[in-house]
Amino acid sequence: MLSVNKEIWLWRFVGIFSLALCTLNLSVLMHAGKSPTNPLEKNKENFIQQARRKAVREDHSTTTKNVNTRQAQHPTAKEKVLSIKDEKKPGTKEIAESVAKLPFLGVHNIKTFFKPDQVILVGKKRSIGAYLVIGVPTVKRSKAYYLLETIESLINGLSKSEQSEVVIVIFVADFDSEFRIRVKTDVLNKFPSEVESGLIQCIIAPQGYYPSMKKLPLLHGDSAQRVIWRSKQSLDYSFLYFHCADLGQYFLQLEDDVLAEDRYLPKIKGFINSRTSKWSTLEFGARGFIGMMYETKHLASLAKYCRMNYFLMPVDWLFRVFNDMWLYGNERGNVHKPPIFTHIGTYSSLDGQVRNIYDKMGNIALPKTQRVHKDANNPKAIVESSIVQYVANYSIEKAYTGGSFWGKTIIVGDYIRIAFGKTVKLQRFVVISGSVTYPTDALENSEVFVCAAPSGVCDAYKSIFKAFDKATVDTGNVSIGYPIKCIKLVINTVRKDKHGVSKWLLIREIDVWTK
Repeated sequence: MLSVNKEIWLWRFVGIFSLALCTLNLSVLMHAGKSPTNPLEKNKENFIQQARRKAVREDHSTTTKNVNTRQAQHPTAKEKVLSIKDEKKPGTKEIAESVAKLPFLGVHNIKTFFKPDQVILVGKKRSIGAYLVIGVPTVKRSKAYYLLETIESLINGLSKSEQSEVVIVIFVADFDSEFRIRVKTDVLNKFPSEVESGLIQCIIAPQGYYPSMKKLPLLHGDSAQRVIWRSKQSLDYSFLYFHCADLGQYFLQLEDDVLAEDRYLPKIKGFINSRTSKWSTLEFGARGFIGMMYETKHLASLAKYCRMNYFLMPVDWLFRVFNDMWLYGNERGNVHKPPIFTHIGTYSSLDGQVRNIYDKMGNIALPKTQRVHKDANNPKAIVESSIVQYVANYSIEKAYTGGSFWGKTIIVGDYIRIAFGKTVKLQRFVVISGSVTYPTDALENSEVFVCAAPSGVCDAYKSIFKAFDKATVDTGNVSIGYPIKCIKLVINTVRKDKHGVSKWLLIREIDVWTK
């Protein structure tokens, strides 16, 4: 474990470095571009020499102090650094030597990287600024691709009139040409009208925006791989912030594996309007970094700050320090509850990391999404199932009335039955199971039965449709010839994992059309 003095010095180093780059060069940060040379370069050697001298004094010091770290909802960067315990951290001399070799990124020329013909991959800039700009950075993951589901959720959560108030900026922060082509093709094919209207635009960054990632100091006990990953991420967000600075009034940052609640814009507006004091950021996600909102008037300065300090600490620490230095601190009460945006991704953009697929906000939860078939009339009925174990708040009737069903311990012969209040003439019956995120929590082989129940009791069923290896059961238009009282979907086979354990069953919706 580091001595208390070395831990304190590590924070002092972080603070001095940040202040050296920002406080002493505030005019550069806020008014970059007035000088053909970057004043930061003039301070580089002085800063390094001061760090070395202090490191020498530090080595001869034997004074120790007790440091009490406090727990907070949003710990400061200082608290995060002091809480780290790792015997293998580099000493202050090593840090100073590493910094001496780093390419300092200036901000005086930042605008030169934002030429429209080099930055915009898909779409166009609207002539009128939006109320809300949503930034969605995406990179290639080796085992997953969530982007389209995220964008579809954002679009479906808006009404037609609200779409004119929002701009969704997809930042393809990956230099893999095949991945860039894939995103471009997918977006143009799936959202052509939204691209044409200016609701969606995709951007890319020139490679010159990024310095060499070699010989970065291994701060905070991070491995070399993680240091490179988080340093690039800081630069990614810097680029996204600067691009979005003049696109609208408010900026909301998401990730490419997030789903939105329905009608999220009025909820965001209401929360903004309810604030009674100045704020640095507002939070609309279950985690602070997902669903974080800034006023766009602060984005250019934030972009420059993250660009200059890209390797110092993770980007979510950087903007906390920025809030403390330049804005109104990191308030704890500006969090919308419940969260409007839910994280769904299993695989991190840092290869090799598999993370929990659920945001920890009480019980397990699925993101709320719009129904696929909005024209189904779903007559009044009693909906029941033989699957008695299910996730709390996801009972079978929810799939019929507007939610989802998530059942456990599925066996062959389990069924879902719909008993109508009065007989109906069935036209079509659809059950949609599984999802992009949980594709195997789905139906496999199943069969649809109907019953006229002339005696008033549904006991003599007739098969009308069989589905083989289908997650969606769709009878299409049917002609039965008589009114029916009940529909029953019977499970004929169950999906299992590699260990032979039955998968859960996610029923996203049940739809009935009658004549």
